[in-house]
Amino acid sequence: MVRVHWWTEVRVMPGLGMRAHWSPRIMFPVSGGDAGCFYDPSDLSTMFQDVAGTIPCAVDSTVALIKDKGPFGYDASQSDSAKRPTLKKDSATGRHFLRYGPEVQHLVTGLVIPRPTGDIFSAVAIQHISDTLDFPGYFRHRGFTNDIDSRLPVFFSQKSTGKMFVEFGSTGSVSFTTNRALKNVFSCTRIVSGALTAYSNGSIAGVDSSVDNPTSDTLKETHVGVTANFDLYGALVISGFVNSTANRARIEKWFAERMGLVY
Repeated sequence: MVRVHWWTEVRVMPGLGMRAHWSPRIMFPVSGGDAGCFYDPSDLSTMFQDVAGTIPCAVDSTVALIKDKGPFGYDASQSDSAKRPTLKKDSATGRHFLRYGPEVQHLVTGLVIPRPTGDIFSAVAIQHISDTLDFPGYFRHRGFTNDIDSRLPVFFSQKSTGKMFVEFGSTGSVSFTTNRALKNVFSCTRIVSGALTAYSNGSIAGVDSSVDNPTSDTLKETHVGVTANFDLYGALVISGFVNSTANRARIEKWFAERMGLVY
């Protein structure tokens, strides 16, 4: 008897039988922890052309709903057809991704996400097409007053400076110069003691040691994409994260493989 755990992705390979593939879902705490979400456009079973989730996506169709592959069910959707990204397929890797552009497009969670109090890991795998707008947002969380009050990592870039910003709450941020024409896995960790460390393709890009600990308040929503002209290969937030170099690298490598990067 073959037993398949809930955190694995299983694929049938001709002549090889069942093969279980590692998934970032295993990194979510089995018990405890506050929240988190995991969006994987390469998994077509999570992508739908309608908000109700009845019409599966195909290449070049718009995406109205992406199911959360994390354990908490924070699905992201968009009722406005003009604001939906388009599903594309990478000819080099065979992986699917979401294309945002050239106008403002984003998917939004329909549920609020609690502000976590433990260690947090967050990652976004993106490639820029071009920057026609300032502050393209890849993965951000809106609080009841404004975005930076969300106390979850916010990823965005600024057109005029070529800087990548990772913000956490109203006091912590890391900015660094990046080649936005390349595919990139941006990630960050925030530990309970308050240190925020940002990574670019696995290398430390910056540190802010003065980040306030989050509160227990809740958020209004999470946006997957905000402004336009980039490709999204995946996004992830885990609270209650078991913080280690090995755990961070495992998730980053998983995203990098989907983008065809040598990590």
